[in-house]
Order: sequence, then structure tokens, then C-alpha cells
Amino acid sequence: MSDFWDGYEQKPYGKGNPYYYCVGCGRSNVHINGNLARHGSGCTEVEKRRATLAQEAVMALPEVKGLAERLAAAQADAREAEAYSAELEATLAVASHNATAFGHKIVALEAKLAKVVEALEAGVICTTKHGGAAEFLRIARATLAELEASHAGKD
Repeated sequence: MSDFWDGYEQKPYGKGNPYYYCVGCGRSNVHINGNLARHGSGCTEVEKRRATLAQEAVMALPEVKGLAERLAAAQADAREAEAYSAELEATLAVASHNATAFGHKIVALEAKLAKVVEALEAGVICTTKHGGAAEFLRIARATLAELEASHAGKD
């Protein structure tokens, strides 16, 4: 409770005196000067103020409790979101690694495909000549053996 309070009931001294006094304890406003501790002991105005503050505090408890529950729920949601974010980051790291690995595999497959196309082109040229089919077969077998050997080295 704040020590300053000037909301108590006051009455003028009267008979030309410009000052007021607290109706609960009879002390002058000049003496009290807004300080609760300067009221007289057992001042009814101070007791009323304390009772009002206590009642306001009791009335505010459900609201405070509700706010505390909402805060706890928000904190739980934040923890859950943080965990999900970490999970997504881990998944992204795996996906990035896999994309890199697949990229390397694609490059290797493109090189093998280029070898096959080269062998087929040589085969087309060979088959147009006399005895070219045997030459084409030799090129095809050599290319196949080379591809199988490179594939066996990858496993």
C-alpha cells in the first residue's frame, strides 16, 4: 500500500481557519501531508482505506489468477514452438545433406549416361561398316564392364 493518500474524509476547522482535518483522527491536513503514517492511531479513515484496498485485492485475485494461467499457457506454447523449430532445423539439415548427396549421385549418373551415349554413337558408326556389328558389340561390352566396375566401387 502506498504511503501517500489524501482521499480521506475531511472537514474544515471553521471560524476563519483555512485548514482542514481528518474526520477519522482529528489531525490537520498540514500535519498529515498525505502520509498515512501521520494519521492518528486507530484512525477510522485509514482503516476504511485499508479495508477498501483489501477488498480490491480480493476482487482482483481471479483476474490475476487468470492472467497467471494465460501466461503459463503462453510460456508452454513458446516452449512447444521452440522445440518444433529445433525439430524443423534438424529436418532441414538432413534434407540439405540429402540434396547434396543426391546432387553428387546425379552428376555421377550423368557421366555414366554420357559414356553410354558415346558408346551408342560409336555403335551406330560401326554398324554402317562391314564387320561393324562385332566392333559395336566390343564397345558395348567394354562400356558395360566400365559402368559395372564404377558402380561396384560406389556400393
